[in-house]
Amino acid sequence: MVVAVTVAPDDLGVVGVMHRRESDHERIDGFLAARAWSGEPTSAEPARCAELVWAPLDAPPDDTVPYVAQALADYCRGVRYRPCGRDDSRPPSP
Repeated sequence: MVVAVTVAPDDLGVVGVMHRRESDHERIDGFLAARAWSGEPTSAEPARCAELVWAPLDAPPDDTVPYVAQALADYCRGVRYRPCGRDDSRPPSP
């Protein structure tokens, strides 16, 4: 989802990386936290998301995309890197 706000680069920090492997592709996702922003958070892709809500990091809405929910759980536990997907039995690094 694209959230329509403006964030200065100095107000962003990398908080996680996830390497997702699936049968037909691989993805590396980066997760950022913004310390400050300007503008009112609104969905810039309303056809792709039902709503935009503020929720506790450790209790996202039930319909949160599974890998995003996992990234939030990892962030709360201090896990900064998670390999996941087929043929990957390595535990996440703390």
